[in-house]
Amino acid sequence: MFRFVSTACAIFFAALSVQAQTTSVTLAWDADPAPDIAGYRLYSGTTSGVYTQTSELGNTTQTLVSNLTTGTTYYFAVTAYTTALVESVPSNEVSYPQVSATPTPTPTPTPTPAQTPAAPTNLKASVVSSTQINLSWADNSSNETGFKIERSINGSTFAQIGTVGANTTAYASTGLAASTKYYYRVRAYNSGGNSSYSNTVSATTTASSTPTPTPSPTPGGNGQNGNGHGKPTPSPTATPTPTPSATPTPTPKPKHSPHA
Repeated sequence: MFRFVSTACAIFFAALSVQAQTTSVTLAWDADPAPDIAGYRLYSGTTSGVYTQTSELGNTTQTLVSNLTTGTTYYFAVTAYTTALVESVPSNEVSYPQVSATPTPTPTPTPTPAQTPAAPTNLKASVVSSTQINLSWADNSSNETGFKIERSINGSTFAQIGTVGANTTAYASTGLAASTKYYYRVRAYNSGGNSSYSNTVSATTTASSTPTPTPSPTPGGNGQNGNGHGKPTPSPTATPTPTPSATPTPTPKPKHSPHA
């Protein structure tokens, strides 16, 4: 049932499909209860809101509209008029075949951006060797995707050197130079962005321990140190210098005096 306002009161206008044929339709509405209603007029057209035909219906509450072209949509509205020829405003519009209202698409809700994670804290660096420093930190968030690790050699210009997954709190920085000081910082991240940085720590790798090479014996050959058989020539053993024996000092013998 559809409502429109007349000069005297409200009346109703409805399309009935029960008696509708291929090329005709029966329209019906409730009578205006005002005592001075003289009749009704039907307005129709093939464009909504644009009526090209007007039919005087008399004082009746239904009418059969014939000679409709199959496949064409028709739009109808009714007015009432009094004995003083005062006409009401048109009713609301109906169509035949009935036009289904185009449903309003449900807007896709805009996803709420994820809250950025809390920053990690208590970053520590532990020297392992001349080429490795291990890092550890405290995870203070529950919504991180992972952590980004950054390194610097001057404490001011940092570059990202790696990432680890959520709930990971350690990282091994390898391939370092010996006896070199490195600076580190860490931050958490997710789809909402990056957290603030952790504290910055530094550590110095140990010196490189280079072993003293042990010389290998030179294999013999036909050269100066060889014996012609490919074997090393043994070094000659030094002959000890003999210790000279002490020459004994002769003891003088007493002389005999001649007899007087």
